[in-house]
Amino acid sequence: MKKTIYIAIEIKVREFLSNILLSFFAAKKNYRIIFGSKNQIINYLTKKKTKGGIFLYKAGIHKKYISTLNKKIDLHATIDQEIGPGLSDKFYSKLIPQSFHRETAKDIDLYFCLNAQLFKIAKKTLGNKVGKIVNTGWPRFEIFKSQHSKLFSDKVKQIKKKYDNFYLFNSDFFFISKYYKEQVLHYAPWSIEENKQKRELNKRLVLEEASRRFKEFSNVQNFLKDVSEKFKIKIVIRPHPGESIKVWKKIFKNYKNIFIEPPLDDVHPWIMACKGLLHRGCTTSYQSALINKPTAYLTIGTKKEIKDFHLNDWHFKKAVFDFSTKINNSKDLINWIKNTNKTSKKNLKKIYKDTGYDKNSPSALILKCFKNTKIKINKEPTPTKMYEDSSKIKFYYYFLRHLFLSKLFIYFTKLGLLSKNIEKYDMAPKIFEGIKAKEVNFFLQILNKNSKSPKKNVKAYQLNQDLVVIE
Repeated sequence: MKKTIYIAIEIKVREFLSNILLSFFAAKKNYRIIFGSKNQIINYLTKKKTKGGIFLYKAGIHKKYISTLNKKIDLHATIDQEIGPGLSDKFYSKLIPQSFHRETAKDIDLYFCLNAQLFKIAKKTLGNKVGKIVNTGWPRFEIFKSQHSKLFSDKVKQIKKKYDNFYLFNSDFFFISKYYKEQVLHYAPWSIEENKQKRELNKRLVLEEASRRFKEFSNVQNFLKDVSEKFKIKIVIRPHPGESIKVWKKIFKNYKNIFIEPPLDDVHPWIMACKGLLHRGCTTSYQSALINKPTAYLTIGTKKEIKDFHLNDWHFKKAVFDFSTKINNSKDLINWIKNTNKTSKKNLKKIYKDTGYDKNSPSALILKCFKNTKIKINKEPTPTKMYEDSSKIKFYYYFLRHLFLSKLFIYFTKLGLLSKNIEKYDMAPKIFEGIKAKEVNFFLQILNKNSKSPKKNVKAYQLNQDLVVIE
């Protein structure tokens, strides 16, 4: 019998490794961890017969699952990894409450924040709507500390062997095709507003932002084409998980020095392997600066366009802009390449504060909160497989959705019969190659080898499809 932590992940490239690190430390504290995709974790919790354990996810769970979860778990915790560093207080004040359905916020027992700024705003905006709010930092940034660098060593060697000297551009435009309006309508970020007038205003603002981003995307792609042809610079573009891979590949298919790498694995080894990072406000710029990698901010366009974008973009990160070298044209890019920049001590101090990097171990702080909670956490027996893997069903679902229905939706959209976001069918899968014990054990073995703890090694075994047990 052990206390169990159920860790659900939605986007593997962002959440996988950091949650393995947290699971490793939790297992050392004698917790059992059931680790897997969000859908499989919820499915498992729904079917298990015992009530017990801690449920941990990156954001709010849909209200249709809450009543069932409450009957099967003792404590509900959230590490809000959708809310990254570097934004304004005003933006955070709107964003933090929107991470939850109104009906489900009250079911959060522990809410873990990245930094002091977010902690202060969460206390103000969430107040008594959630349980305890704690400033712990993220395991996602903890994993970039030097003592964990061996987790990325093999991948860094593979990347360098493939591309040698290259510059990495991490995209986060999100809106990169002529279907950006359909994309906005599909995600409907304004829909949580109950007031009809405010809902329409928010809808208009989001559409305006999407239009600006699409314009900036057009400027940047032309810039990258130009510098690639003129200076023979090797550039690897890594699209945002919410962007169409097909759009990127189509644009640069005739450019020999530009390569598209789908976001199918953790981005950090790509940052470690590159000569320098190009970005336009992405959170990965923090990762780059933390390891003293040359970091540059692309601001491509007319002065009016750049000013308009920075004044109006909801996601503009001034802190990121300030610690990065500004690149407005090809001359700036060449100067940046020739004059390698490293993160200043002043900026590094600010970066540490923004990312919670100055904390010794966010994982340890989170586990301390679990230990000290006043909520009783029941121990549970060794888990057993509850149902047969639905591989055939999943295959038919994939066939229908991706090979038949997707093409049908695209055809009807082009005819104007549907207003649908067809780009979503070309995005990277959220759980690429599944959650497998073999892959989890690869990283656990590295952590075991580097661990100073004399206790037994931490291992994983497969429980169900996309579901592993770590203990």
